[in-house]
Amino acid sequence: MYIQDTSTFPVVHLSYKAEDKTSLDVLFEKFESLLSKNQKFVFVSEGPFAEEDNDHEARKRVGAWVKANRATLSRLIVGLVHTETDEKRRVEAEQFAKIFQQFSGYPMYLVLNKTESDATIKRLLSEE
Repeated sequence: MYIQDTSTFPVVHLSYKAEDKTSLDVLFEKFESLLSKNQKFVFVSEGPFAEEDNDHEARKRVGAWVKANRATLSRLIVGLVHTETDEKRRVEAEQFAKIFQQFSGYPMYLVLNKTESDATIKRLLSEE
């Protein structure tokens, strides 16, 4: 996952495309910048997830960072709203969503289209 666009904060757009990949240091800097605002926000993404990175050290680093920041992530990120229209990829995303919150500390919501995405974002950001 790569933080793509923060200009519409509190709605933050993610990308899973290989061409949008950034280093872990850049990703952590972007996360820290978002968290430093101390305001609730939502991640938004769409389409297929990137192929799993088999870099063991990178996965360990991400896991350690998430573990160290889980309380803040849970408090400030109201969710990840992911649009997936392809039925096969949607089933895969639903399986992923089941374990996502345990890892990240915030829930993942699957929607079929932009209308559902917008409604979910609005609902999540209006809840206190």
